[in-house]
Amino acid sequence: MIPPHGESLAAFERIAALANVVKLSDEDAHWLFPGRSNSQVAEHVLSLGPDLVVITRGALGAILTSTDTSITVPPVTTIVADTIGAGDSYMAALIFSILSAPEAGYGAQSLERIGAVAAAAAAITVSRSGANPPFLAELEEALIQQRPTGSSLTPSLPH
Repeated sequence: MIPPHGESLAAFERIAALANVVKLSDEDAHWLFPGRSNSQVAEHVLSLGPDLVVITRGALGAILTSTDTSITVPPVTTIVADTIGAGDSYMAALIFSILSAPEAGYGAQSLERIGAVAAAAAAITVSRSGANPPFLAELEEALIQQRPTGSSLTPSLPH
């Protein structure tokens, strides 16, 4: 059902060139660009035109790369009940977080917030059976609970 590699790569690059944000898994990245590291893939995809490239790595967290910076966002530790819906929840929270504060840009602090929100949403989803994404109140509560002890910084959602 998947076209040959060359056709798939060409289609991906055409579409990525039109996008502002590109999210792919590490498995997607390694299939599309064999032999390249995640950071090399992110830099290449950025060179096509997007402002932000996100590579999710499952239990290893995600790498968020913009033209300004690249950061690694760790996963949220949780007991996994079902992985169905994790990627969709991550992507939905990523988009929601970006659209909630478009003026924030893609500097390190903004990427940390965006990544934390997306990671929290995915963690909530995998902690229960079925593709059951979090409600906004659940996501906000998870972000408060993730705040490091003694820190006043919370990767909050704009209202």
